[in-house]
Amino acid sequence: MQRSMRKSRPLLALVLLWACGTEAPPDVPFVPDYPTWDEHIRPFLAEHCVLCHGERPRNGAPSEFRLDVYDDVGAQQGARSMAPKIAEVLERGKMPPDGVGVGPNARAMFRRWAELGAPRSPCTPSCEGRECGDDGCKGS
Repeated sequence: MQRSMRKSRPLLALVLLWACGTEAPPDVPFVPDYPTWDEHIRPFLAEHCVLCHGERPRNGAPSEFRLDVYDDVGAQQGARSMAPKIAEVLERGKMPPDGVGVGPNARAMFRRWAELGAPRSPCTPSCEGRECGDDGCKGS
């Protein structure tokens, strides 16, 4: 009995190591219809991206842009300017660089945010004084 227990310990250790190292990629529970910087994008970036892509780039991150701010700051592009590129990089699985990428809902959220023009805050439709057409929130 003792001998078989000793033989199974390395196998158990490998199984535990493998199980602990297979984290699911960061994701969001659902894709919002109208994702905004304030409500959806900034919290995700703050949790998963800003450590490297913030005010002081780390781990080889480029210094031409920052993901901790919405608007451009001096010569650095902010998240609004980078929205299409962020969506593209996430779609291709290039970030985060650990190889796990982000989950499908997060990819779809960033893609939708970029397609909507990277809105900063929730939009309130306004049809007052209009007969037909754009409601100011990409709807009609």
